[in-house]
Amino acid sequence: MSVHTDIADAVVAQLNDASLSQDFTAVRKHRPQKKRADAATLAVTVIPFGWTMQSHADRSRTQDDYTIDVVVQKSVSPTAAGEHDEDALDELDTLFEEIAQHLKSNRRPPTYATASWIRSETLPESEAGYVREHLEHAHEYVGILRTTYRRIA
Repeated sequence: MSVHTDIADAVVAQLNDASLSQDFTAVRKHRPQKKRADAATLAVTVIPFGWTMQSHADRSRTQDDYTIDVVVQKSVSPTAAGEHDEDALDELDTLFEEIAQHLKSNRRPPTYATASWIRSETLPESEAGYVREHLEHAHEYVGILRTTYRRIA
């Protein structure tokens, strides 16, 4: 496999070994599912997104950055008044932050120790931590965390 998918698989293993506020089994895919059959079930998808091959780290090694997206998805049913369940959204936001903190705190995935966490960020369309448009129109929480790992080899 490619370095990119190897790092994504290592992030999957790292997340699946974590003790976080909600139970889930992360999976690696090349894109998140638009219409999930069981949207009520929490889904965490790790996606190899892109990479940047950079200059030499030193005389004998190169430095490359690999971007991995972590997508958290779960349906959030509106209440009778048409509002979304704030407690459910708070729980998903908490999990999203826990995932970000876990990846930051454990900078090197144990199964791919030559890659180091560099940064995590939300995407412009999900600056709140989740994509508001998905919540409003599809009643689905979709949090997207873009994480960059650096490999020097």
